[in-house]
Amino acid sequence: MAREIPVPIAVNNRHIHLSEDHARKVFGESHRFSLDPSPDRFLWPGHTLWREKVTLAGPSAAIPRVSILGPWPEKTTVEMSCADAYHLGLVPHDVKAKKFLPGVTVIGPAGSIFVSTEYPVNGRWLCASKVQAEKHHLKNDTRVDVRVGVSPDWATTFHQVQVIVDGERDEWAFYLDPDAASAASVRTGEIAHLLVGEEKSSVSRPQLQVSSPLL
Repeated sequence: MAREIPVPIAVNNRHIHLSEDHARKVFGESHRFSLDPSPDRFLWPGHTLWREKVTLAGPSAAIPRVSILGPWPEKTTVEMSCADAYHLGLVPHDVKAKKFLPGVTVIGPAGSIFVSTEYPVNGRWLCASKVQAEKHHLKNDTRVDVRVGVSPDWATTFHQVQVIVDGERDEWAFYLDPDAASAASVRTGEIAHLLVGEEKSSVSRPQLQVSSPLL
């Protein structure tokens, strides 16, 4: 019989990962970033939340006060929901893969940059620190199924959820973008369930599966 493992849900709102070069262009060469004094306890393992915000502008609309996550990556990427992409006026390039083009303009107090959005909007991840990954036998970039909902009669299963192992802090969470969270009627702080069993596993031993019933 399969065994359920509870994991907290975190609704992953839109945010941006700015490269150090782009951060200087958007905020100025002399700007010193400051940490948000009260970051969400479900902040992505291995990342920090900056106090500063930017505006995302698309062909037909803009979204202000978008959060910035650190540390600085090599390449700037914007994470948002399908609803955000439609609101901004981006064109669905591949609806099944959730790819939207051409990109967005990131606007700050000192300047702006254009960021391509050719990558897909995923909408769900199981993010675990190295400690939690070892504890639950999770491997980076494998796929699992996760069930959310208050009861088997009112629940949703997310299949082929990507596992991301990162960070040293002893924490993990099932991240959903606002679209997915709304569709499943769940919110940050509620509990999802990962099922460990011998049948229909998504990864090699030890096998993982979740049955059916996110700054």
